[in-house]
Amino acid sequence: MPTGYTSDLYEGKDIEFPDFVMKCARAFGALIEMCDDPMDAVIPDKFESSSYHTEQLEKAKADVARIKAWDDTEADRQAQLAYDRAQRVYEESLAKREAMRERYEAMLAQVKAWTPPTSEHQGLKDFMVEQLEGSIDFDCGTDYLTVPERLTGAAYKEQQLHSARWNVSYHTE
Repeated sequence: MPTGYTSDLYEGKDIEFPDFVMKCARAFGALIEMCDDPMDAVIPDKFESSSYHTEQLEKAKADVARIKAWDDTEADRQAQLAYDRAQRVYEESLAKREAMRERYEAMLAQVKAWTPPTSEHQGLKDFMVEQLEGSIDFDCGTDYLTVPERLTGAAYKEQQLHSARWNVSYHTE
């Protein structure tokens, strides 16, 4: 089966080596951003740089300054807000997974109760059970969810400063 890169050759089209190279170059380097573009999209002679990292660097520097300015009261308040958000997300995730589990298990009960009309349909029933049980295991697990921990204001401030400084370093690089 041809790929998007080899389809012209597969279809018997006459393609020159330089054109094939440029098509394949979409999977590498500067052209990687064109990997999902149509194969006949024109490759520009020059790529304009993005302002993303410059903007994110300025934001990260502002974050460092803002976080450094927190006094103990503000750090405690920010820590509480972050904990409240994390707790809400955690509870919503648990509820979402439980509702999903109920839907899957309700369908699984129906599938297990189903008597296939012929022995040739047993494979279909087995497949449906397999799909539902796999989805329950994959989609409804909570092992990777962690109960939020309420940090002290000082610990939260240090955590946020570390993160903002990392962003400064990353976007500078």
